[in-house]
Amino acid sequence: MTAIMETSPRHPLDAYLTPATLRLLVQIDELAGVGASARSVGVSQPSSSRTVATLERHLGFSLFTRTRRGSEATPEGAAIIAQAREVLASLDAMISVAEGLGAREPES
Repeated sequence: MTAIMETSPRHPLDAYLTPATLRLLVQIDELAGVGASARSVGVSQPSSSRTVATLERHLGFSLFTRTRRGSEATPEGAAIIAQAREVLASLDAMISVAEGLGAREPES
């Protein structure tokens, strides 16, 4: 079995910028609200709010402005969400490749 070696040191934000968090950010942007977004990704609204607040604290800026009409991405949030979309598209493509390769029997 070959050990996986990291090509770069871990960044402190690695723990917060997970695929699940990136999907949540994209959903908040698309649905303009934390509650509906939380339901769409299968987590509670309080948990989603905590996730976003924790990420914002670690980033040092707000990702969304909250109004009575919902949530709207700040300029900084829009930049992060654009990158999140790219990362998720790449991840989805990698998963598709892996699933295609998984149809073969693993080598012993």
